[in-house]
Amino acid sequence: MNPERPGTHEASDARLVELEAEERYARERYQLYKARAYGSRPTSPGRLRELERRSVLAKRRLDRARAAGDYRAKTPSMRPGALGRTGNLLSHRVGHHPTPD
Repeated sequence: MNPERPGTHEASDARLVELEAEERYARERYQLYKARAYGSRPTSPGRLRELERRSVLAKRRLDRARAAGDYRAKTPSMRPGALGRTGNLLSHRVGHHPTPD
């Protein structure tokens, strides 16, 4: 923590956690809509592009924030390898442990 600005470290951590949540939300919405496009339900190519754009922008904001400070993700969903091979947060939380290759 910066002694000249108390609470700066905590505020930046909170902002990074918020950016992680925004990035995850945008990414998951895009992935869900993309999966829906493969089904029989009607989808819009414009909507898919917009969701992809939002996902990319959210990822860039998060990457810039992380680059601005030496930050390591605190939430399990954002740590590299935390989800195992499946990339599925739910399977990670319920104790699913994929076997190594």
